[in-house]
Amino acid sequence: MKAIFAIRTRFPSSLLWTPGIGGPDNCALLSWFGVDLFDLSRSRMASYGNILLSELGPRYPDSTLNEKSDLESQYNHWIKSISATRSAIQHNSLRELAERQSTSSAKSVEHLRRHDTLINNTKNTFLFSSAVTKNRKLRCHTFESRNDPLISNWRDRVNDNYMPPEHQREILVLLPCSAKKPYSLSQSHRVFKKYLGSKFLNEVMVTSPLGLVPRELENLWPAAHYDIPVTGNWDYDEKMIIKSMIEKLVVRVGYKYIINHTDIEISELNATIINTRDGENARSEKSLEKLRISIEECSANLIFPSKKYSPRLHMLKSISRFIYSSDEWLDGLTISGRPPILTIYSDKEQIAKWNPKTGRFSFSKKGIQILYDLDLLPSAQIYSGIDWKGDIFSSMVESVNPRILVGDEVAILQENKIIGSARAIAPGWEWPNVPGKLARARHRM
Repeated sequence: MKAIFAIRTRFPSSLLWTPGIGGPDNCALLSWFGVDLFDLSRSRMASYGNILLSELGPRYPDSTLNEKSDLESQYNHWIKSISATRSAIQHNSLRELAERQSTSSAKSVEHLRRHDTLINNTKNTFLFSSAVTKNRKLRCHTFESRNDPLISNWRDRVNDNYMPPEHQREILVLLPCSAKKPYSLSQSHRVFKKYLGSKFLNEVMVTSPLGLVPRELENLWPAAHYDIPVTGNWDYDEKMIIKSMIEKLVVRVGYKYIINHTDIEISELNATIINTRDGENARSEKSLEKLRISIEECSANLIFPSKKYSPRLHMLKSISRFIYSSDEWLDGLTISGRPPILTIYSDKEQIAKWNPKTGRFSFSKKGIQILYDLDLLPSAQIYSGIDWKGDIFSSMVESVNPRILVGDEVAILQENKIIGSARAIAPGWEWPNVPGKLARARHRM
């Protein structure tokens, strides 16, 4: 496993082959690990033993349907498996297919878990994406989804990077999630909004497998894109993950009040805990009225830090801290526009826009320069003498910062001077060794 990972990331343009291991029952799983080439060794052995190697694992042919175990039948199952794998790659759902396929054998589940552990332990966040298209879905339909490095990365970032806006550090309101994403568009959260009549509330959704999703981060990937089966019951692992994240958040922020409008029991925290459900449905009149009264009582004596304080600016600062681990670039800037799209200015000159539909900031040329000067953008150096006109291709790149994520804004340098920016369509570990386009051009200084 470690060897495959090391070769895949060190030599991204190489083709990996694991002789005698691949089959229709693990094609997607091995592809998820980084394997490219497969052989028919296992299928031939299965044929000799009158076994049919299918997408669901080895089995005996069904004589009532005239199934056979000859090589032609084995080939047909390979075709189905490879077709499903290629389709999953094209539609960004390979992880989901790998999870389903891993259940064909205990060893496959073991290998998937070991691979997840390897990725999580290496902390290689450059394997992920910072933003995706609005139609992208993350289907978390199996137990193994909880171990997905993407999910673990979200939990780690909430635990380590998230800090709510300054005016929302007194009252934490825990709310249930919703099937519709982002949550604020759901019917249940529209009802909640009528009772959340204070700007001092740090609204945080309780969910699985992400654990916690703060309101200002609900439009980010993967929070705005995940899908899970809902039964209304939490298992032990889900409860432990959520409680651990709540505890870390309370310790780091230092809330005075925790208003719990979920069915997760929390206790023994250094804050006043108010449970508003008492066994009631989250949208019942009784629980909602208790929610409203609790909020009024807890926020009665709170005031904004100053008259010049901008809640919208501090909301964007919270998002920036989560994405860039810094909000310094927003110091002294002003916000205008009608939500949800907000425009960020410096002395009437546009710096950036926040668009929740895309879940990212879009920067102007000046904004790119500011973030680059603060070392908040990954960068790529192209060869001197190149007249850069189009997108960024591997043949142009001389050196690169490996922390690039798919969707990142990348500062393009030439002779150590910033000359523009591009949006990455390939992760940093593929730069510059994979042939083809690496980023789409955005700005030229």
